[in-house]
Amino acid sequence: MCDLYFLSGELNQRLALVDATIANRRRNLELVENRYRDGIASALEVYQARQSLQAAEAGRPPLVEALRQTENGMAVLVGDYAGKVRGASGLPADPGGVPATGLPADLLQNRPDLKAAMARIRAADADVAAAIADRFPALSLTLSAGRVRQDLVTGLIEGNFWSLLGSLSAPVFDAGRRKAEVDRNQALLREAVADYRQAVLTAFREVEDALAALEQDRRTVARLEALAATAQSSLDLARDSYREGLVDYLQVLDAERSLFDVRDRLLQARRQVLSDLVGLGRALGGRWMDSEIEKRFARE
Repeated sequence: MCDLYFLSGELNQRLALVDATIANRRRNLELVENRYRDGIASALEVYQARQSLQAAEAGRPPLVEALRQTENGMAVLVGDYAGKVRGASGLPADPGGVPATGLPADLLQNRPDLKAAMARIRAADADVAAAIADRFPALSLTLSAGRVRQDLVTGLIEGNFWSLLGSLSAPVFDAGRRKAEVDRNQALLREAVADYRQAVLTAFREVEDALAALEQDRRTVARLEALAATAQSSLDLARDSYREGLVDYLQVLDAERSLFDVRDRLLQARRQVLSDLVGLGRALGGRWMDSEIEKRFARE
């Protein structure tokens, strides 16, 4: 639902960008037509201005269709009829999540899959489950060049943490039971611990992937913002030069297309950052931003 909501905000802002571009190119067409009537511009420049306007107008219907489909998808998710739900009017600012000191590893224990895996261990043997919970390592997940820093208090993936099974599983069974039953219970316990280990590995991989994606996409946004400023300056210079007769209209068209493409990519990149935050929250069990949300509601 969050991804669709942010996508609707992106599409609305892209539509606003297209509408502004259409209005601007209409003004440009009027300018070129006036210059043509005055004998300053050529007929080719008039056709170029018209083609540029028509290209911008042709880009609007696909965005309208995509927005309608996105809002219909949102309606289905909330149990309503298509057309009854409206998406976001725009993209919210990047909240700047992920503290510089990292994310405590115990946030991973909010994940439903880890809870389920631990429940299976507890069902097989409560003592082993308690020991694993007590010895779950304290580590931080830090956004640093896309890598996770692991400060292990005890071994997590290797070493004495997983050998814990061998020392705990034997005493907890009643030696008076039939050997086959003992073997079966031990096998179930070992299987449950192995499943938990795999779930932990998967959890850390997903968090690592989410942190790396977030870092790189934020860098992309910063670079596109700088590029958009440069493209705007280039367009301003091209327009001034055209009015003074120093360049032909093709220079203005190229600058306009470049600026539009960069702004369009920037909107998509900003939405991707928000989607990365949603993915990171999902990988961490969905509760790591609760305090920040409460603070924002309190301010409002």
